[in-house]
Amino acid sequence: MSFIYKKYVVTIVCLLAALIIPLTVQAIVTKHLDSFLKKYAPPQDVCALIEKNKEYLITLKNCYHAVHLNEIPGFYFKGTCINRIVNAIRLQNFIHVHNLTCLRIAKKYIYPIDDKLYIFAQEVLIGQKPLVPLSLQEVQQIAFLAEETGYKDFGWFDFNANLKRDIDDKIVFIDTENRSFYAAIQYLPNVPKKSRAQALYSLLFYCDCMTQEGADWLKNRVAYVLDVNADRYKNNIECVTILESYEFDDPDIHIKEVYKDIKNQRDACNMEKKKNKGRTRVPHPA
Repeated sequence: MSFIYKKYVVTIVCLLAALIIPLTVQAIVTKHLDSFLKKYAPPQDVCALIEKNKEYLITLKNCYHAVHLNEIPGFYFKGTCINRIVNAIRLQNFIHVHNLTCLRIAKKYIYPIDDKLYIFAQEVLIGQKPLVPLSLQEVQQIAFLAEETGYKDFGWFDFNANLKRDIDDKIVFIDTENRSFYAAIQYLPNVPKKSRAQALYSLLFYCDCMTQEGADWLKNRVAYVLDVNADRYKNNIECVTILESYEFDDPDIHIKEVYKDIKNQRDACNMEKKKNKGRTRVPHPA
């Protein structure tokens, strides 16, 4: 075999490898993300409406607050932050594991448009019974969830903003973005840093939304938690929020791998954009 022939063979093999390998890598890289998108996709009729209105939805991609969609009845656009749906899944699983029968998390879905992941929330069907006053059992379950997960986003002095009572008489949590939880670096005055009491303490601002029995119980609970001499907290005042734990992830989804797939896909898109940008030519003047 001549040197020139060998050279041509090597060149062809390299070209084929350059075409095939990226496709294989792409298939492997996104398999966890694909599973996630498939499991948490909106209903088919909603997917059709999203496709129909995707040009409009693209204009909303940088919008942080929820947008009611007249084009998609019964749904809200909730931004492009995947953490909203990841945290919603974790909270719903937490509620299920601990049998918190009074509580529920608003359903959220995810749908890809171009190189972005769009989050949608299903509208909560409001029941006839008013949200407040919260019963003792409801206060206890909300307090338990707050204490154990670090959830704090109860509506900035307006319970009706982020909590709803649905037609099944369950208290529904609306917001689940990362800032809905206390992070390790946040703290309240006179409350131990990284304490379980952080989110629990914030509930005291809403005592007028509870029955007297519920409000009294909450005050006693907060006092107990703040007492560092209490047996349960004597040597353990730190609280791992649900943001820092994978315990309540969907067992069928490897969320760490999903995040890796998203990063790899984003990097690939950015590389492709740079590549295409480098190919653009300025027309030669006549």
